[in-house]
Amino acid sequence: MFFTEGNLRAPAGLEPALQGTVRAVAGLKEFTGKCGQVVTMQTGNARVPRLLLAGLGKAADVTPERVRRIAGGAGKQLRGMSLTRAGVLPPEGI
Repeated sequence: MFFTEGNLRAPAGLEPALQGTVRAVAGLKEFTGKCGQVVTMQTGNARVPRLLLAGLGKAADVTPERVRRIAGGAGKQLRGMSLTRAGVLPPEGI
């Protein structure tokens, strides 16, 4: 999932339990959405056992190229996790 700096609301299409997980991480203030910041976490959810949050930086500075670069970096991190599948929620409004 992608977030802009200061806007850590979980996407509306995300199931409620996972929205709560994202809210909990936002409350810890360890993930702020800064450009290039990436956090992975265990969710305790059997269908979606892990989430990867990727920061895009300030909303005014987000471009399709920045999204492409951040997504590529997130993909590299996912590749090292021995996953059999992964889903992506694109950034809203891009």
